[in-house]
Amino acid sequence: MSYAARLAASRADRALCLAAVLAWACSPLPPGARGESAAHRAPGADTADALPTGATLLERAASQRRRVGPLVATFNARIRRREGWFAAASLTGVVAVQPPDRLRVRLFLPAGPTAQDLTVAGDRYRLVLPLEGREETGVTCSPYAAGCDAGNPGLLLAWLFTHAPSCATHGCTVERHRDAYEVISALTPAERLVATVSVADGDPTMLAEEIQRDGQARIRIAYSDHRLVAGVRTPYHIEFSDAGSGIRIALEIATYRQNPGLPAETFRIN
Repeated sequence: MSYAARLAASRADRALCLAAVLAWACSPLPPGARGESAAHRAPGADTADALPTGATLLERAASQRRRVGPLVATFNARIRRREGWFAAASLTGVVAVQPPDRLRVRLFLPAGPTAQDLTVAGDRYRLVLPLEGREETGVTCSPYAAGCDAGNPGLLLAWLFTHAPSCATHGCTVERHRDAYEVISALTPAERLVATVSVADGDPTMLAEEIQRDGQARIRIAYSDHRLVAGVRTPYHIEFSDAGSGIRIALEIATYRQNPGLPAETFRIN
Protein backbone atom coordinates (compact mmCIF):
# COMPACT_ATOMS: atom_id res chain seq x y z
CA MET A 1 0.00 0.00 0.00
CA SER A 2 1.41 3.40 -0.91
CA TYR A 3 2.04 6.12 1.65
CA ALA A 4 -0.85 8.18 0.29
CA ALA A 5 -3.18 5.18 0.56
CA ARG A 6 -2.05 4.44 4.13
CA LEU A 7 -2.55 8.11 5.11
CA ALA A 8 -6.06 8.13 3.65
CA ALA A 9 -6.96 4.91 5.50
CA SER A 10 -5.59 6.30 8.76
CA ARG A 11 -7.66 9.48 8.40
CA ALA A 12 -10.77 7.39 7.61
CA ASP A 13 -10.20 5.27 10.72
CA ARG A 14 -9.84 8.39 12.91
CA ALA A 15 -13.01 9.88 11.42
CA LEU A 16 -14.96 6.70 12.13
CA CYS A 17 -13.60 6.60 15.67
CA LEU A 18 -14.52 10.26 16.27
CA ALA A 19 -17.99 9.66 14.88
CA ALA A 20 -18.44 6.70 17.21
CA VAL A 21 -17.31 8.74 20.23
CA LEU A 22 -19.67 11.60 19.36
CA ALA A 23 -22.56 9.23 18.77
CA TRP A 24 -22.03 7.64 22.20
CA ALA A 25 -21.62 10.97 23.97
CA CYS A 26 -24.74 12.50 22.42
CA SER A 27 -27.05 9.49 22.61
CA PRO A 28 -29.76 9.41 25.36
CA LEU A 29 -28.53 7.60 28.44
CA PRO A 30 -30.70 4.94 30.03
CA PRO A 31 -32.49 5.79 33.30
CA GLY A 32 -30.00 5.89 36.14
CA ALA A 33 -26.92 6.42 33.94
CA ARG A 34 -26.66 10.01 35.17
CA GLY A 35 -27.69 9.16 38.72
CA GLU A 36 -31.37 9.71 37.86
CA SER A 37 -33.98 7.08 38.60
CA ALA A 38 -37.38 6.74 36.97
CA ALA A 39 -38.99 7.44 40.35
CA HIS A 40 -37.41 10.91 40.51
CA ARG A 41 -38.06 12.09 36.97
CA ALA A 42 -40.87 14.57 36.45
CA PRO A 43 -44.27 12.86 36.07
CA GLY A 44 -44.79 14.69 32.78
CA ALA A 45 -41.53 13.52 31.17
CA ASP A 46 -42.02 12.66 27.50
CA THR A 47 -40.51 9.20 27.64
CA ALA A 48 -42.41 5.95 27.47
CA ASP A 49 -40.65 4.44 30.46
CA ALA A 50 -41.48 7.54 32.57
CA LEU A 51 -45.18 6.69 32.48
CA PRO A 52 -46.05 5.98 36.13
CA THR A 53 -48.28 3.14 37.18
CA GLY A 54 -51.94 3.76 37.90
CA ALA A 55 -51.46 2.57 41.48
CA THR A 56 -48.68 5.12 42.03
CA LEU A 57 -50.74 8.00 40.67
CA LEU A 58 -53.84 7.12 42.68
CA GLU A 59 -51.91 6.55 45.87
CA ARG A 60 -50.14 9.91 45.64
CA ALA A 61 -53.28 11.82 44.61
CA ALA A 62 -55.49 10.25 47.29
CA SER A 63 -52.88 10.80 49.99
CA GLN A 64 -53.48 14.54 49.70
CA ARG A 65 -56.80 14.14 51.48
CA ARG A 66 -54.96 12.61 54.42
CA ARG A 67 -51.99 14.97 54.42
CA VAL A 68 -54.19 17.96 55.26
CA GLY A 69 -55.93 16.26 58.19
CA PRO A 70 -57.06 16.31 60.85
CA LEU A 71 -59.11 19.30 59.80
CA VAL A 72 -62.37 21.17 60.09
CA ALA A 73 -63.95 22.72 56.99
CA THR A 74 -67.00 24.91 56.54
CA PHE A 75 -68.92 24.73 53.28
CA ASN A 76 -72.00 25.69 51.30
CA ALA A 77 -73.96 22.99 49.48
CA ARG A 78 -76.45 23.20 46.65
CA ILE A 79 -78.44 20.01 46.17
CA ARG A 80 -80.87 19.02 43.47
CA ARG A 81 -82.66 15.69 43.45
CA ARG A 82 -86.03 14.33 42.46
CA GLU A 83 -87.38 13.70 45.94
CA GLY A 84 -86.68 14.18 49.63
CA TRP A 85 -86.67 17.19 51.91
CA PHE A 86 -83.66 18.62 50.06
CA ALA A 87 -85.08 18.07 46.56
CA ALA A 88 -83.75 21.56 45.84
CA ALA A 89 -81.95 23.15 48.74
CA SER A 90 -79.09 25.40 49.71
CA LEU A 91 -77.44 24.35 52.94
CA THR A 92 -74.45 25.31 55.02
CA GLY A 93 -72.36 22.82 56.88
CA VAL A 94 -69.25 21.88 58.78
CA VAL A 95 -67.17 18.73 58.35
CA ALA A 96 -64.56 17.43 60.79
CA VAL A 97 -62.07 14.90 59.38
CA GLN A 98 -59.72 12.61 61.28
CA PRO A 99 -57.70 10.54 58.78
CA PRO A 100 -57.86 7.88 57.68
CA ASP A 101 -61.52 6.98 58.29
CA ARG A 102 -63.21 9.23 60.90
CA LEU A 103 -65.57 11.99 59.88
CA ARG A 104 -68.44 14.10 61.24
CA VAL A 105 -70.73 16.22 59.05
CA ARG A 106 -73.48 18.59 60.18
CA LEU A 107 -75.83 20.29 57.71
CA PHE A 108 -77.88 23.36 58.55
CA LEU A 109 -80.92 24.88 56.87
CA PRO A 110 -80.80 28.59 55.96
CA ALA A 111 -82.95 29.43 59.00
CA GLY A 112 -80.39 27.77 61.27
CA PRO A 113 -81.73 24.42 62.55
CA THR A 114 -79.70 21.24 62.08
CA ALA A 115 -80.99 19.25 59.14
CA GLN A 116 -78.55 16.34 59.40
CA ASP A 117 -75.82 15.06 61.70
CA LEU A 118 -73.67 12.25 60.29
CA THR A 119 -70.84 10.41 62.03
CA VAL A 120 -68.58 7.96 60.19
CA ALA A 121 -66.09 5.65 61.89
CA GLY A 122 -64.42 3.12 59.65
CA ASP A 123 -67.08 1.35 57.61
CA ARG A 124 -69.94 2.29 59.95
CA TYR A 125 -72.09 5.41 60.13
CA ARG A 126 -74.71 6.98 62.38
CA LEU A 127 -77.18 9.42 60.81
CA VAL A 128 -79.46 11.70 62.80
CA LEU A 129 -82.25 13.67 61.06
CA PRO A 130 -83.68 15.97 63.75
CA LEU A 131 -86.42 17.43 61.53
CA GLU A 132 -87.79 13.95 60.89
CA GLY A 133 -87.15 12.63 64.40
CA ARG A 134 -85.20 9.78 62.83
CA GLU A 135 -81.90 8.08 63.57
CA GLU A 136 -80.22 5.22 61.73
CA THR A 137 -76.96 3.31 61.62
CA GLY A 138 -75.49 1.33 58.78
CA VAL A 139 -72.52 0.48 56.60
CA THR A 140 -70.90 3.22 54.53
CA CYS A 141 -70.85 2.82 50.77
CA SER A 142 -69.40 4.29 47.62
CA PRO A 143 -71.63 6.58 45.53
CA TYR A 144 -70.75 4.22 42.68
CA ALA A 145 -72.35 1.26 44.46
CA ALA A 146 -75.88 0.16 43.62
CA GLY A 147 -78.30 1.10 46.38
CA CYS A 148 -76.05 3.75 47.94
CA ASP A 149 -77.80 7.04 48.78
CA ALA A 150 -75.33 9.10 46.76
CA GLY A 151 -77.69 12.08 46.88
CA ASN A 152 -77.08 12.47 50.60
CA PRO A 153 -74.46 15.22 50.87
CA GLY A 154 -73.22 13.96 54.23
CA LEU A 155 -72.53 10.45 52.95
CA LEU A 156 -70.93 11.88 49.83
CA LEU A 157 -68.57 14.05 51.88
CA ALA A 158 -67.70 11.08 54.06
CA TRP A 159 -66.75 9.08 50.99
CA LEU A 160 -64.78 11.93 49.44
CA PHE A 161 -62.58 12.46 52.48
CA THR A 162 -62.05 8.85 53.54
CA HIS A 163 -61.98 6.61 50.45
CA ALA A 164 -58.71 5.58 48.85
CA PRO A 165 -59.00 4.80 45.11
CA SER A 166 -56.94 1.77 44.21
CA CYS A 167 -55.92 -0.45 41.32
CA ALA A 168 -55.67 -3.50 43.57
CA THR A 169 -59.04 -5.04 42.70
CA HIS A 170 -59.27 -4.72 38.95
CA GLY A 171 -55.86 -3.45 37.84
CA CYS A 172 -55.42 -0.20 35.93
CA THR A 173 -54.14 1.13 32.66
CA VAL A 174 -52.76 4.64 32.26
CA GLU A 175 -53.20 7.05 29.37
CA ARG A 176 -51.55 10.44 29.13
CA HIS A 177 -53.40 13.50 27.83
CA ARG A 178 -51.24 16.65 27.77
CA ASP A 179 -50.63 17.57 31.43
CA ALA A 180 -52.91 14.94 32.93
CA TYR A 181 -53.17 11.16 33.19
CA GLU A 182 -56.26 9.00 33.01
CA VAL A 183 -56.16 5.95 35.25
CA ILE A 184 -58.65 3.43 33.87
CA SER A 185 -60.06 0.37 35.59
CA ALA A 186 -62.48 -1.95 33.75
CA LEU A 187 -65.42 -2.90 35.98
CA THR A 188 -67.59 -4.75 33.45
CA PRO A 189 -67.40 -5.15 29.65
CA ALA A 190 -69.49 -1.98 29.32
CA GLU A 191 -68.39 -0.08 32.41
CA ARG A 192 -65.13 1.45 33.55
CA LEU A 193 -63.90 3.70 36.35
CA VAL A 194 -61.74 6.61 35.17
CA ALA A 195 -59.72 8.87 37.46
CA THR A 196 -58.18 12.01 35.95
CA VAL A 197 -54.99 13.11 37.70
CA SER A 198 -53.15 16.35 36.97
CA VAL A 199 -49.36 16.31 36.78
CA ALA A 200 -48.80 19.96 35.90
CA ASP A 201 -47.17 20.83 39.21
CA GLY A 202 -45.23 17.63 39.71
CA ASP A 203 -47.43 16.40 42.59
CA PRO A 204 -50.39 14.35 41.28
CA THR A 205 -53.68 16.06 42.00
CA MET A 206 -57.09 14.41 41.58
CA LEU A 207 -59.24 16.33 39.09
CA ALA A 208 -62.13 13.92 38.53
CA GLU A 209 -63.44 10.43 39.16
CA GLU A 210 -66.21 8.98 37.07
CA ILE A 211 -68.04 5.85 36.07
CA GLN A 212 -68.37 5.52 32.30
CA ARG A 213 -70.90 3.16 30.79
CA ASP A 214 -70.70 2.45 27.07
CA GLY A 215 -68.33 5.41 26.76
CA GLN A 216 -70.66 7.90 28.44
CA ALA A 217 -70.14 9.48 31.88
CA ARG A 218 -72.79 8.05 34.21
CA ILE A 219 -71.53 9.29 37.58
CA ARG A 220 -68.93 12.03 37.90
CA ILE A 221 -67.15 13.77 40.77
CA ALA A 222 -65.06 16.79 39.77
CA TYR A 223 -62.54 18.62 41.95
CA SER A 224 -61.44 22.16 41.10
CA ASP A 225 -60.27 25.50 42.51
CA HIS A 226 -57.30 23.83 44.20
CA ARG A 227 -55.48 25.97 46.75
CA LEU A 228 -52.69 25.26 49.17
CA VAL A 229 -53.72 24.08 52.63
CA ALA A 230 -50.66 23.44 54.80
CA GLY A 231 -48.67 23.20 51.57
CA VAL A 232 -51.02 20.64 49.97
CA ARG A 233 -53.15 21.36 46.90
CA THR A 234 -56.72 20.96 48.18
CA PRO A 235 -59.99 21.41 46.23
CA TYR A 236 -62.35 24.19 47.26
CA HIS A 237 -65.00 23.24 44.71
CA ILE A 238 -66.47 19.71 44.42
CA GLU A 239 -69.32 18.69 42.12
CA PHE A 240 -71.15 15.37 42.05
CA SER A 241 -73.59 14.39 39.31
CA ASP A 242 -75.53 11.21 38.55
CA ALA A 243 -76.94 11.21 35.03
CA GLY A 244 -79.33 8.34 35.82
CA SER A 245 -81.01 9.73 38.92
CA GLY A 246 -80.60 13.42 38.12
CA ILE A 247 -78.88 14.11 41.45
CA ARG A 248 -76.46 17.04 41.45
CA ILE A 249 -74.51 18.33 44.44
CA ALA A 250 -72.17 21.32 44.38
CA LEU A 251 -69.94 21.91 47.39
CA GLU A 252 -68.11 25.19 47.90
CA ILE A 253 -65.57 25.03 50.72
CA ALA A 254 -65.45 28.33 52.60
CA THR A 255 -62.59 27.56 55.00
CA TYR A 256 -60.20 24.76 55.90
CA ARG A 257 -58.68 24.75 59.38
CA GLN A 258 -55.92 22.20 59.78
CA ASN A 259 -54.99 20.21 62.87
CA PRO A 260 -57.68 21.45 65.28
CA GLY A 261 -57.03 18.70 67.85
CA LEU A 262 -60.31 16.85 67.43
CA PRO A 263 -61.41 14.78 70.47
CA ALA A 264 -62.23 11.11 69.99
CA GLU A 265 -65.81 11.69 71.19
CA THR A 266 -66.47 13.71 68.02
CA PHE A 267 -66.53 10.49 65.99
CA ARG A 268 -68.04 8.04 68.47
CA ILE A 269 -70.84 5.77 67.27
CA ASN A 270 -72.78 4.17 70.13
